[in-house]
Amino acid sequence: MPVKIERAGLYDVSLCARNSRPGPVKLNIVNPDEPVVFPKTLGEFTFDKNDDSWSTQTQQVPLSPDVTRLSVNFLNDYVGPDGDRNAFVLRVTIQPHASRR
Repeated sequence: MPVKIERAGLYDVSLCARNSRPGPVKLNIVNPDEPVVFPKTLGEFTFDKNDDSWSTQTQQVPLSPDVTRLSVNFLNDYVGPDGDRNAFVLRVTIQPHASRR
């Protein structure tokens, strides 16, 4: 997803995602434009209520103006006797960390 970061610093990145069964659902955020095979994880999120509810989690993430895109990745896809785990992300928000507002 494209982003516009005005100045370098800490940002609150929030993901609203589903606590799908069978849990947990693990997601991370990376800068897909890093010139490496495996970009550095900027934030990791675990949705583990295992009840199909929606919840929001927030991580403090260091970002700078050279970051123009972020990618949300599903880390633990699963199909087995317990079911088919899927990731559903409803919303991603990015705001300057509370200390900078």
